[in-house]
Amino acid sequence: MALQNGLAGLSVATFKAKMKDLLRQSNAVGTTLASGPPCDDSCPEYQVVSRTARYEVRLYPAIIWVSYVTATENRLLAEMEAQAGIEDYLEGDNSRGARLRRGYPTLTQLQFSPGHSSGRQPGGDFSVSVPLLAETDPPRPTTDQVVLDSVDQQRVFVMSFRARPWKLTDRSLRMRTRRFSRRLRRHGQTFLDEYFYLAKYKESSSEHRSYYEIWLYGTPHESTHRFRPMGKRLLDRRSNLTIATMRRLCRGRECPRFEVLGEFPGGIQKRHYYNAAFATSRLDRCESSLSAVWSGLLPLHLYREGINTHLERIEPTRPAGVLRVWREEASNGTSVCHMTVMVYLPRRLHRSPPNTGVHAPTVGLSYIHELTVYVQTAGDLDLGSGHLDRHVTEFHMRLDELGLCYKSDEYFIAVYDDVQRYHGRMNELWTVAQRCPQPQEQDAL
Repeated sequence: MALQNGLAGLSVATFKAKMKDLLRQSNAVGTTLASGPPCDDSCPEYQVVSRTARYEVRLYPAIIWVSYVTATENRLLAEMEAQAGIEDYLEGDNSRGARLRRGYPTLTQLQFSPGHSSGRQPGGDFSVSVPLLAETDPPRPTTDQVVLDSVDQQRVFVMSFRARPWKLTDRSLRMRTRRFSRRLRRHGQTFLDEYFYLAKYKESSSEHRSYYEIWLYGTPHESTHRFRPMGKRLLDRRSNLTIATMRRLCRGRECPRFEVLGEFPGGIQKRHYYNAAFATSRLDRCESSLSAVWSGLLPLHLYREGINTHLERIEPTRPAGVLRVWREEASNGTSVCHMTVMVYLPRRLHRSPPNTGVHAPTVGLSYIHELTVYVQTAGDLDLGSGHLDRHVTEFHMRLDELGLCYKSDEYFIAVYDDVQRYHGRMNELWTVAQRCPQPQEQDAL
């Protein structure tokens, strides 16, 4: 009522300015627990770095946590067992026999695969933790299931909600976390998604909806690349030819977005790729063959296995690797060859992909907004050492016979299957398409 009386009689411009000031004050850095969870001085203080209608970003100081680790398939049983073990430690079952003050929140760590499948399933390993406030040298545990964790200053993404305890199933938690992580991805936020955390506070009741939080820890380093899709589809709808080609090439894994614009004699397709992010690695030599693809994939393999700034394990995609070969004319009139190996990144990482890991081989990032290519399937024999140049020449001759125009100084080799597949390994040769000059343009040339 006081707010309404204070804003009464203001002009529209003054009203908007007042509201902006109020929002700025509510989102100011340094906001503490008073406007957050139901907690008192038993919780660590934190700063609110930013806030939206759905979540907030907090900065927690370095904290020592006591954790109880148990292997079971049931989260509720794990939490009950862990609570008893942590209480024993806090009540004196430790190396000094000291009674320690309990802190909040209670964090339950759960394994999570946010909509991407990399062969890992949520396991039965649960960790339940509580913060040790004002403890810089806590006593040692006396059991191998209790450990002390030293967590440095962390950026934490927090989504709060209320729910009745008996409705808080693992399935509902993962659904909430999946929506939460997708929203963060859309906003270009970078976070660790191997695990998520359920935070509980003192307030608990079986009769009312209790307060809970889902935590996702931020990555040690934020992305320096932020890509925004600018490419567009050329066809109104996905054709049957496009669907059949995707089924043949992708085989249940994520592929770059593309559409088949046409098909020509000899199994040649014209494809339009759009809005695709790639991790790239430059090659020092210019040996265009399959062996060059596999050698160039080594630093990218480390990058995909989590040796990156996000500590992110990146699920396999198809193609397994793409070799780009192009030539440029040097100042002395000679032709210089360049080669880059590329790996397609899943769409969930396109807005803010991870950078090169510390002390890791250099990995670049590139974004293809739109690329139209002529494609022909090629076997390993065609792409072997000493055969590739001839195969590229023959491919260009077929394009000339069909009256199709292309860039003669650039091509790609797309490898879809790994080295363990000896038979029927799927490879493709891509040549960049370009618009054919009109008759008047040819006369001018």
